[in-house]
Amino acid sequence: MVWLIAFVCLGLVGLAGYYSGPIRAGFSLLGLFFGMVLAGPLSPLTKHLLPLLGLVHPLWQLFVPQALAFLIVLIIFIIAGSVMHRKMSVHFKYKVDEKKLIRWERLYSRLGFCVGLLNGAVYFFLIMLPIYIGGYFTAEAASEGNNPPSAQFLTKTRADLHDLKLDRLLAAYDPTPAQIYQASDIADLVLHNPLLKSRLSHYPPFLTLGQRPQFQALANDAQLLEMMDRQASLSEILK
Repeated sequence: MVWLIAFVCLGLVGLAGYYSGPIRAGFSLLGLFFGMVLAGPLSPLTKHLLPLLGLVHPLWQLFVPQALAFLIVLIIFIIAGSVMHRKMSVHFKYKVDEKKLIRWERLYSRLGFCVGLLNGAVYFFLIMLPIYIGGYFTAEAASEGNNPPSAQFLTKTRADLHDLKLDRLLAAYDPTPAQIYQASDIADLVLHNPLLKSRLSHYPPFLTLGQRPQFQALANDAQLLEMMDRQASLSEILK
């Protein structure tokens, strides 16, 4: 699956670079790099856009602001590349002879394909990163029952990344806070060891949480506790 995604990214984006030309493909490449660098610093600003998009759940604040900042930077560079491409096209179309125009078009398309391949490699990395992150949680929450196809895909693809040793590269750029992984480990322990539920209320960090109404409601939810006791699948618990 990993190699299939890699070939699709390189093929499609390389072909797009062939037809769009090196200027637009080059600006897109710059947009990808600057978007990844500026996604974190700009996320406090884009976080204010979440209520306008209807994303009010705290979970969205973990990654959506960075994704929005990345898209905004990328779009700006794509627009700038289109403007420069148009100026260059007008120059060669109306201000040079036909022989130079043919040579320029041939060079332009071939160089665009090369730059497009670089774009495809970056897109492949960007696609694999959320799969690497999401696969960690789906692998832990997997049960012997029927897991959702999306969870099976994430778990299997992350295992392939580990076999190819690409997970080492992705781990270096993983923006997920360590506390998220720790919370996932705790949830996994409780999910697969139902007897641990009785110890949660005595664990010091959970003492104050146990006083909040929303957590008291969870503790009194008989159906939820029953599903945890029989180690129901993650999809059932989420529903």
